[in-house]
Amino acid sequence: MNITLEEEWNKIIESNQFIYIYGAGKIGKKILHLIEKTKDSDSKFKGFLVSDLIGNPSTINNFPVMVPESVFDRTSLILVSVTDIYQEAIVESLKKMAFTNIIIAYKYSFIDNDETSPFCETMKVGTNELLLSQYREKHFNRYDVIVRLLAIEQYYGKNNNGFDLYVKMQNNRICDDSYGRISLQRFIKLIQSYEKNGYDDNSELIVDDKLQLLDGSHRLALAVYFGITQLRVRIVSGEDIDYGKGWFQKFFSPEECEMIEEKFSGVKKSWMHPIKGILWPNVAEYFDAIIDVIERQYVVTNIKDMKLTSKQFDEMVYEIYRLDDIAEWKINTKLKYMKCFSIYSVRFFDIDFGNPEFRIRAAGGGILSDKGAKLKEKIRELYKEKLDEYFPDIIFHTADNFLQTKYIEKLFNEKIRMWNMEV
Repeated sequence: MNITLEEEWNKIIESNQFIYIYGAGKIGKKILHLIEKTKDSDSKFKGFLVSDLIGNPSTINNFPVMVPESVFDRTSLILVSVTDIYQEAIVESLKKMAFTNIIIAYKYSFIDNDETSPFCETMKVGTNELLLSQYREKHFNRYDVIVRLLAIEQYYGKNNNGFDLYVKMQNNRICDDSYGRISLQRFIKLIQSYEKNGYDDNSELIVDDKLQLLDGSHRLALAVYFGITQLRVRIVSGEDIDYGKGWFQKFFSPEECEMIEEKFSGVKKSWMHPIKGILWPNVAEYFDAIIDVIERQYVVTNIKDMKLTSKQFDEMVYEIYRLDDIAEWKINTKLKYMKCFSIYSVRFFDIDFGNPEFRIRAAGGGILSDKGAKLKEKIRELYKEKLDEYFPDIIFHTADNFLQTKYIEKLFNEKIRMWNMEV
């Protein structure tokens, strides 16, 4: 069972005697504010840690700013309160200094925003599904991920402009002409850490309740490059972030924007996959008519019909709905309303939605295609009056996402082999 960020945070603070914040910027100050709201904060919090005292204040809110080497007790809790590009290098450096109690704290900085959020949960989502969620009003909103991908490719000798684009982007993000080069060196260290250690499955990208990315763009770019298919995300309520085409047009030349757009056009094709659709036996006489309705909006391919016995049909239905975590009584009721046939006709097919427009399921437990949900409702409304009796989802079913599509496709093929049927 998921616990809220605040519950998780309180457990961490309660179980530690001495606490330091690594990072003296905006995120670190947010974390200090949270600590000050907890019990015994005055005696627990000992100060801020930075890699270099030069350029940093000597105190923040009357707490000392120091380097990690100044901390005597290496079992003290270190709350790493920086964005994702710095996290890996800082954690590695602290471990080399024998610190044993290190937590990346960025996600907790959203606690104040989460008081009314129904989410505050973690889940795994497909990398492609997460990328397709970075659209706002049909326009891609995270071209910064594309620039980071270009920088990774230059590191591996695949282009000669990724570093310059990355440095220019980082300089303009922070409005500091010295920041980009420092940031690039940090990013290279992160790439090298991926080479050495691989992807950390426990690492959480921070997203809002529409799956818009709030933190983790470097890790998302690395996941794209290294072919990581699933990522763990933490859902919070966060501020609006805009790195769409308009932002880059303010700071980059038309030629540079064209390079970035060309890379985006090349990679986005691999993000999009069809969603599996299924028509149930109750509407077997309308199969072709329903496909015609769907094809007025989307491309339908890979149509396959199956004729099943009663036992085979029950097996198929139970296996398909297992992923949706539907109660057994509800599946039994669906089967009851699908009536009894001597042969059960089922039609499987692929629907190319383009961008399926994923969103978090209202009931929790994963993501679904908003286009798919709307299409299901449309078909049900058109055809439910043609049935003597109707129960939800006995006409048309679609997979919620790419993972479910792969599962249904695999199930379909396995059942064919098992039953030795001709399709």
